[in-house]
Amino acid sequence: MCRTCPCGYYGLFAFVSRSIDSPSGTPNYCYEPSISVAPYEVIDGKIQFTGDMGVDWSGCIEINVQQDSKGRVGYVKGCSDSWEECVEWDEQTGDCTQTETIYMGCAEIEVYRIGRCYDDLNEFKEFVYSKCPEITPPYPDLWQTWYGRKYTSEAASDCIYQNWDVNNDDSWYAYAYFRYIPKATFHWIRYDCNLRVDTNTQIGHEEETGRYYWCDGECREYGDYGCVECDGTLQEEIMYDWVFDANAHTIQIPAWGGSDVWTSTWGDCTRENWEPECKCIDFYNESSAAAFEGLNDEVEGYFEDESEYWIGEETRTNGTCFDKSYSSKFEPNECWASWWIEGINRKWCYYGTLKIEKWNEKVEYDGLKLRVYAIQKNGNSQGGGSHPLSVDHTQTVLYDTEIDVNWDEEFTFPIVNNMVGFSIYDAGHCVNYGDYSTIRFFPYDSACEYCSTVEIHIQVIGVI
Repeated sequence: MCRTCPCGYYGLFAFVSRSIDSPSGTPNYCYEPSISVAPYEVIDGKIQFTGDMGVDWSGCIEINVQQDSKGRVGYVKGCSDSWEECVEWDEQTGDCTQTETIYMGCAEIEVYRIGRCYDDLNEFKEFVYSKCPEITPPYPDLWQTWYGRKYTSEAASDCIYQNWDVNNDDSWYAYAYFRYIPKATFHWIRYDCNLRVDTNTQIGHEEETGRYYWCDGECREYGDYGCVECDGTLQEEIMYDWVFDANAHTIQIPAWGGSDVWTSTWGDCTRENWEPECKCIDFYNESSAAAFEGLNDEVEGYFEDESEYWIGEETRTNGTCFDKSYSSKFEPNECWASWWIEGINRKWCYYGTLKIEKWNEKVEYDGLKLRVYAIQKNGNSQGGGSHPLSVDHTQTVLYDTEIDVNWDEEFTFPIVNNMVGFSIYDAGHCVNYGDYSTIRFFPYDSACEYCSTVEIHIQVIGVI
């Protein structure tokens, strides 16, 4: 039992500490908290914390017999010391006109009790030294006094920490580390679907136009189609010519080095009649417009269907914070290069999943308390410029919450797209390039576009 009388009781406690800059400050949860373990005598429901093992804060902490909803028996947030420091002076008199409060030794400390509480000191010693079987009764003192304050004795400290090795199952430090230090393995998978779209291209086939013969030795007689009498081996080579079939829009997957997965033909222009007027006018006829509609439907279909064309890339990171972003990307007209090739376009779409996994098999808690903030920005695809998201975008908050998650729970973040489709935007916009004309079918020129992005920020703020 735990006595509540002034004589108190004994307990072994773990202290999880995070630094703050003021009494009302917020810890940086992206830094792993420090943890210390120490035996204390609880008197009048309080302990005099002495700042063990690198914790700057020292002072009185109220200790409860019963755990709170977070499993803690104590909590404190504050600073050990503060003073006023002058930051502005009167130039004439030298008097201080403005001060600033300076804080020292600021921390947020969560207190957990390891095991039960003890009324009998000898029983308590036996419990503390149970991790060190080489130490036998009579057990060494648990505390030593220094300038009127009690600190953990060297013998007890050596038994508790055992060289600070978290993999040493025989130390109380390792016991506490895997129960109270909140962190995770963030198992991130980014799925990618990308494709190349060729607009206003030509498709055709090869036809045999003749055969040519040559000799790998000495040719003694030549005819209209090469060697006809060979002193050696006569070789035959088939000659082909490319024959135009139709104008077409095509989709290739992936965006680089892919193969055709869709083709739509249209138009009446032929290779023999490839004049500026033919190319430009034919872009506006009904067959071209219908082909664009089918092209856009097909492109969106690949992005919306999580099919074989979506490829996942996995990463695993351990820590207390997770930050990630991913963006759709549109590359019209080879915009990334120093040249501009009308009609060669590439699009990338992404989405992501995040699973919260145990960071070590020795972890004893059931899950984590997370602070999750995620947003999606959609740029103005009707504008121009290289980065419309940076100057003109709408923002949707996907997550802004504190949430408890069990191990292996998963978040799914949305597909980024928001990319402009292929269509005829200006019925009179034919652009002349040298000896032929073409139509520009984007609402902007050739800038590479990042049309949508998702930003994810997660902090681990506690254990459950």
